[in-house]
Amino acid sequence: MQIRTDIDKGALPTCGIAVMAKASIAGRIKTRLVPPLTFEEAARCNTAFLLDIADTILAASAQASIAGYIAFGPPHSRPFFEANLPSEVGLIDAWYANLGDCLSCTIERLLERRHLGAVVLNLPRGSSQALMTKA
Repeated sequence: MQIRTDIDKGALPTCGIAVMAKASIAGRIKTRLVPPLTFEEAARCNTAFLLDIADTILAASAQASIAGYIAFGPPHSRPFFEANLPSEVGLIDAWYANLGDCLSCTIERLLERRHLGAVVLNLPRGSSQALMTKA
């Protein structure tokens, strides 16, 4: 894989990519992993998944004109994301009654930030279980 060296890091990235995420709160996240994990272990697992996602987006931004974001909830959980994610990953508060509104809001926020394109990803509910099964 060839790394792009012609990307102007001072320019606004063309595309904003956001991943929908919930804060790692024991007993409220990844509860399907309990048992065999404890609630605390499941929450730590979620944090590890979030860090992996952030690292992947940041690695991609070295090769393409993209900016990475986490669209998060609940609203009071911003300090969790600020403390646990790299500062290069932007944060978008996107906590609404249904997923469609969360996705729509996130796309609007990305376009408001002057990106020409917006991509919003919502990982499948069972994705962490599949990863645990393969591990």
